[in-house]
Amino acid sequence: MRLVPHASVLVMPFCCGAVRMETGNGELTRIISFGQNVWGNLAVSSSDCSVTTAAGVPEPACSPQIVNATFHAPAVALGATWTHVVADGHLYSAGWAGDGGCGFSPNVQTMGMQGEHVTELVDASTRWLEVSEGSSDPDISSTGSLKVSEGSSDLDIYANAFKSEIQACKGKEFQLASASAAYTSSLFLSADGRCVFTTGLTGDLPTQKFAIPGKYVLRGTLKRPLPVFASEEKKVLQVLATYGNNFVLMEDGTVLSAAGFNGVLSDEKVASSWSWERAFELTKPISQLYGNGWTYYAALAKDGDFYMWSDWSSIPGMSGDDSNSPKLVDKGVSQAALGPEHFFVLKADGSLWSAGSNGCGQTGRQGTSTGLAQVEGSWKAACAGFYYSMAIGADDQLYMWGSINANTYRGGEKSCTQEGKTHSSTPLPIVEFFAMQGQNSTAMPPHIDSIACGFYHGMAMAKVEQEA
Repeated sequence: MRLVPHASVLVMPFCCGAVRMETGNGELTRIISFGQNVWGNLAVSSSDCSVTTAAGVPEPACSPQIVNATFHAPAVALGATWTHVVADGHLYSAGWAGDGGCGFSPNVQTMGMQGEHVTELVDASTRWLEVSEGSSDPDISSTGSLKVSEGSSDLDIYANAFKSEIQACKGKEFQLASASAAYTSSLFLSADGRCVFTTGLTGDLPTQKFAIPGKYVLRGTLKRPLPVFASEEKKVLQVLATYGNNFVLMEDGTVLSAAGFNGVLSDEKVASSWSWERAFELTKPISQLYGNGWTYYAALAKDGDFYMWSDWSSIPGMSGDDSNSPKLVDKGVSQAALGPEHFFVLKADGSLWSAGSNGCGQTGRQGTSTGLAQVEGSWKAACAGFYYSMAIGADDQLYMWGSINANTYRGGEKSCTQEGKTHSSTPLPIVEFFAMQGQNSTAMPPHIDSIACGFYHGMAMAKVEQEA
């Protein structure tokens, strides 16, 4: 299958440390995927890359494979076991799409599609169900309908609470600009920057503003995007879905957040109203938000100051506390990337700095440090997964380090036992990285334009004309 959308969209891959880059307007782009192919999230059909459907038992990672689809300037977002590609205003998805038992959380619907899983990118928007305002649509969630604790089985509560969003955003889910994928949910930004939609496990979604604590709690799993935010005056530049919190970056540099059912707003206010609130009070405008689908977040100010907040004190080698107030971590930063337990900052001079858990060498160096330490080389972009990392070098080639075979089900970093065989603490060209583990790889394009990291799988994007 060959998908060639015609409209151009900025390449804005988010989640789990992915970075925002632009490949240009309307340039035809090929996607190369690799990693653990859980529920078909790699979007490839290959005898050399088997699909794992057994919860908690991922197969060894697949070496780089070419996705059988090309797009014009795609926006890529990778979740735990699924992939989103936004192009031509449409959402193309692959991986887990069922109504439970995916091995990460029960009753998770992260793709806005019906069915259990798909192993190639398909147009998810063609499968979304039409939901009228206030209707009791039995197909809107995996449980038969959205439930509330008193036994109601309709969408009246949602429809009444989000009347203005439903009216303002009607039909705009079919004209998207970008996506952000978290551990159990996703956010989508409309092409006009005025509306934000959500799918996934409702406990992590910003759909709770109408809940009365102790009485009404929305339950279920959304199978198609529902509008949860609309803005008339200011445009939204970026959406960021994370585990329990959701953020939008406005064009004036302010940040708003909405927590899931068990979440806490980043300004230390318990989310009792479940509405979008000013996330924090910084006197300077923000240019980019970063998340890892997990429990800590970061923001890059327009002046290059880099802030982090929430549970980042759990990152080895970093001082601080479990604070919901942003703390200045570094200055002069041009980009950043967050993984679940390690992160990177990239400076304008091409130097890359890392901190965090390093049992598999995922920080790009051996040993530990008391703070940020430099990764050898000169770099253009980086992203971080669970126990692996990758970056685009100054030579435009893709490099990888850490271990993409390590995962939480197999003891995590305990499986990284032999440098140069089970893992690498030195950045290697991606073909050499997989050869280290005895795997052959598809020849990589000479120039990589952008990258995205999920928990256990990654993708690289390259313009088609560069393949010659």
